[in-house]
Amino acid sequence: MQLNTQSRYALRATLELAKDYNKSIPLSKISENQFLSVRYLEQIFAKLKKAGIVESVRGVKGGYYLAKEPKNISVGEIVEIFETFYPTECLKTNECDMIEQCLTKNLWSRLKVSIDEVLYKTTLADLLK
Repeated sequence: MQLNTQSRYALRATLELAKDYNKSIPLSKISENQFLSVRYLEQIFAKLKKAGIVESVRGVKGGYYLAKEPKNISVGEIVEIFETFYPTECLKTNECDMIEQCLTKNLWSRLKVSIDEVLYKTTLADLLK
């Protein structure tokens, strides 16, 4: 299992904002610090803004800033904007022809719970420590 690039880059970019919480930072600065394309960051930040993770300011001193304190934003909140994370398709859709005799469903369910626990209990502030 592997997170897609948008999830990983969104996390890196929001950590840039978390380091300077309460300051707006232009995408060009985030791009420079994280070696990411400004164009790609624009796409990512449009989704982050729509989800209420970041807000923006226009103008010369414009840029993006976190909508909430870093301690109140979980990694899971960011990742879920870009993808759903399920170890198997049957957990995602809840449909399976072998549900009654499946010997691995419990394993995949526990794995999903463990992944969610790590993602949703880890905040941006935790990662900055």
